[in-house]
Amino acid sequence: MRRVAFDASGGWGLGPQTPFDWCACGHARTEPTIGVWGPRPQPPEADLHRRTLLAASLAALLPIPAVAATTQVEEWTFLRSLDPDPADLIAFIRANWFAMDRVAVAQGLFTHYALYRSDDGGDWNVAVVVGYPQAQGYAGVRAAFEAIRAAHVPVLVKGKDLKALGRIIGTRSVTPLAPR
Repeated sequence: MRRVAFDASGGWGLGPQTPFDWCACGHARTEPTIGVWGPRPQPPEADLHRRTLLAASLAALLPIPAVAATTQVEEWTFLRSLDPDPADLIAFIRANWFAMDRVAVAQGLFTHYALYRSDDGGDWNVAVVVGYPQAQGYAGVRAAFEAIRAAHVPVLVKGKDLKALGRIIGTRSVTPLAPR
């Protein structure tokens, strides 16, 4: 008769049987395994270990956001697209500005960034908001952000750069009254 044992790699193998085989997560197995082919009932903690390992594996795949600092000041940039439909300008901002802003958030230079669209026919139809963890706003991170900008390769939208897609109408610095 062949003896079946649970091997250390987590699979079933052939080999000597002892009263204390070890499962893949290190728990002792005391029940007999002779002649057993197939999955054995697992102790509840083994299922917990599997779920914990799965959660840790999935978490390792997700980007880790920087620790969010309290926003001290926000800078709002208002733009007007040259085309009545600002979709291309918005695509340009997402592909270029937000690519750099993601790096700035990860480095702790920005606390957040957001994009807004207005269809009310006013002076502007796109607004970009950037939050800063210090009261100086962009002036406080200028050197570090310029290094990010220098490393960025611009992405054209339909062969157009920002000058061909829209204009910056103005910028405002605002202080949030409640932490964000």
